[in-house]
Amino acid sequence: MKVTKGITKTFEQYMAVKTKEHKLMSEIYKWMNAQGIDTTTNEFADAIAARIGYNEFDSAEHFFNELQRYIDGEQVGYG
Repeated sequence: MKVTKGITKTFEQYMAVKTKEHKLMSEIYKWMNAQGIDTTTNEFADAIAARIGYNEFDSAEHFFNELQRYIDGEQVGYG
């Protein structure tokens, strides 16, 4: 297998995006925890976290609407 500079650069760009994504998600989780949202429960995982991981939110509005519904006790996501 020959690894070319082109594919190495492509992978480095991919990793840069993933690193930035991880940092952004960390900030979102910090914010949710600061708001008193317990992000460690199975309910949260089913309602919100898995959907973040699967990239199911098509906008910030969609995400925050679903998060508010979850906070209000409505069943959202896979829950």
